[in-house]
Amino acid sequence: MEDTDCMGFVVLEKVDFEQLRSQWRSEAGSADEVELPRPNIPLTYQEMLARRKGVEGRLWPGDPNSLGLIPADGFVSASQLPVLEKYLSKLSSRHSLEVLWCQWGPLFKGPCRAPVGCRFVGFDVVLFPCEDDGYSSILNEAVYGQHPDLVGFVDHVNYHLLFDDPDVAHRYVSVRSGLTGKRDRRLEHVGEGDYFEAVAVYLCPELARTIGSAVGGSYR
Repeated sequence: MEDTDCMGFVVLEKVDFEQLRSQWRSEAGSADEVELPRPNIPLTYQEMLARRKGVEGRLWPGDPNSLGLIPADGFVSASQLPVLEKYLSKLSSRHSLEVLWCQWGPLFKGPCRAPVGCRFVGFDVVLFPCEDDGYSSILNEAVYGQHPDLVGFVDHVNYHLLFDDPDVAHRYVSVRSGLTGKRDRRLEHVGEGDYFEAVAVYLCPELARTIGSAVGGSYR
């Protein structure tokens, strides 16, 4: 997307890591219990899972391309809304899915334009480009992180584990970008051409209510 068009919808499936522990144990070839990382805020795992919003999880489950829905850097524009609604109707409502509207870019200073019915919940810091998976640095490297330069930002997270203040989000991006390229096991590897962006996140509950509404088959 161009700098003037840094906004769009994304559909994601939230990952419940407690459900993946048996898979991790199997891959490790051990019967030992695999422990989940401990958050840097006093919440249980289930509380974290229920509260967290943002661009973290598996993006675009099912087969959006078969309907002509082609995400660019992980997002689709508002002009594709009719196709998006058709895609959502074919998704299985059994999965933990969320529909988000996001806005970002070099001139971005705070929340503004959003489709009717979408509710602002905070600012995330996301690794771009987004393709199959969304990666929230706030969740992974601050709330669940170990690097002190990033963990210090947990004092600024809101109920949804995002930032309320765009200046804090941009400051976080600056700090995280300054750490990119350093060989540190406490940090996510950032590939060539990848970068972090501050992203305004909106929940779209009206669109989410259309998930699984198709009368004849759905994606599994």
